Amino acid sequence: MFSIKNLLKLNPIRSTIIITSCLISSLLTVFVRYNLTWQADLLKENNIQGFLYLSLISLISYILSSILSNFGNYFLLTKSVQEYLHSIRGAMLKRYSNNIDSSKVQNDLINNLETAENQYLFLVAALIEYIFLFIFSVVAILSLNWIIVLSTLILALILLKLPDMFKNVVGKTSIANSEQTQKFLADISNWTRGLDVLHRFNLRDVYLSKLNYAGTSYTKVYLKNVKINKNVSLIVVLSNVIAQLLISALTGMLILHNKLSIGAFFSIGGLIGYTFSYVVIISNGLVQMKNGKAIVDQINSQLEEPLFHEKAEKNYKDVKYLISNLSKNFSNMTKIIYPDIEINQGDKILLTGPSGIGKSTLFKLILGELTPTSGSIVAVDKDGQKHKIIRNQIGYISQEPVLMPASIIDNITMFNPNMKKKALNIIDKVKLKKDILNFKDGINTIVTTDKSNISGGQKQKIVLARTLLYNKPLILVDEATSAIDARNAKEILRTVTKVDATVIVIAHNLTNDTRRLFDKEIKLSDQNV
Repeated sequence: MFSIKNLLKLNPIRSTIIITSCLISSLLTVFVRYNLTWQADLLKENNIQGFLYLSLISLISYILSSILSNFGNYFLLTKSVQEYLHSIRGAMLKRYSNNIDSSKVQNDLINNLETAENQYLFLVAALIEYIFLFIFSVVAILSLNWIIVLSTLILALILLKLPDMFKNVVGKTSIANSEQTQKFLADISNWTRGLDVLHRFNLRDVYLSKLNYAGTSYTKVYLKNVKINKNVSLIVVLSNVIAQLLISALTGMLILHNKLSIGAFFSIGGLIGYTFSYVVIISNGLVQMKNGKAIVDQINSQLEEPLFHEKAEKNYKDVKYLISNLSKNFSNMTKIIYPDIEINQGDKILLTGPSGIGKSTLFKLILGELTPTSGSIVAVDKDGQKHKIIRNQIGYISQEPVLMPASIIDNITMFNPNMKKKALNIIDKVKLKKDILNFKDGINTIVTTDKSNISGGQKQKIVLARTLLYNKPLILVDEATSAIDARNAKEILRTVTKVDATVIVIAHNLTNDTRRLFDKEIKLSDQNV
């Protein structure tokens, strides 16, 4: 559950230090202002030595207050918040299924958590500090004059009630902003995925216009959210100014009637300014908390969902794979009909045919990424029992390899340090060693996925090394040497075809010498479409 209570429970000792620092810092801040009464009275009596002594105490108190505030309310609090958000991200990730939309994940883990961090966790911490300051200021004023305290409290209650008037509208615009952000991210993802197709039809303007429309819709909702929050803040600030003017007028009247000393005037002026400033900040904070609380409720509803568990899959000892009566229909009226295929365990298959004939589609059907319209793809174990091909038994090297924003070695070992030694041997086999030597940090080079520092050929070699490292019994290679020079591509295919696994490779324009590396060639033709 996402809450302040759970944040504090994460590290009780640190939380105690944060609260104590906040308490002492607030007390010292008010003391510095209250001390002005005594300083002014000493000046009136020409007691310069006493005035300088109290000034030194105020200076020390101010410095100590600043140190405690920065150490407790900023450094330690930030550390606790980041650790807590890390645990929340982990809890949310455990509840995502394999087919979750990436734009939703981005919105949840970045936008929503950032909003919850700034408009809830840090805001609540700041509000606690300001509440301490408000209480100490009221107590200090009470020691000087009860009439001002009573007037201050009445006006403070009015200011504190203002946010409730805007509670519903602020919450609704916050949720609308979050939903529109998710939709905008989804639009970017969906249209960017089809950008290559649009380019081929010279329709780049369609891409720009669609994203421009999505961006405009997002901007409207975002600006509406900002506008409402700013308008509410403005109302609260103006109310604060009016309240301070009323208290200032009351203070002046009390001084004229000798109910307050001139020295007390300096303290009250500052403390009243503090008090109403704190009330404004608390009021604004409560408004923003409505925004943050709406997002926190969303996060908590996700955290209440059951954990996602992948079904345990039995490891079979397969002896063959059968493709029978397989076909796939598409929405554009295209239909691919595949021949019946029998592949024995350990076979090295070359899958060829014209572009668009359905080779990559066959791989997606084997992987379970697409559902066949008819027919079946099954594995047969040593006892003759048929079953679906288990996904984690397949090594897949695609045309567009997917790498994580981690080191090269972690991308190969998939974060298993025990596999590092074996991985180093495979790196040489897939002709990656020479590439790695060109990187300053070698195998520890971090892959940058946004502006990639790794070439297409290097990516293919990394994924190939990963696949070979984990000894998958079925390996699918979809033109995975297309970005590698011919000589190295041949050597890599030689390595792949020597592994103890069933290997199916999609490739074009291979030499006869390279074709002889395979046990058989399956040709798909136009008759299949």
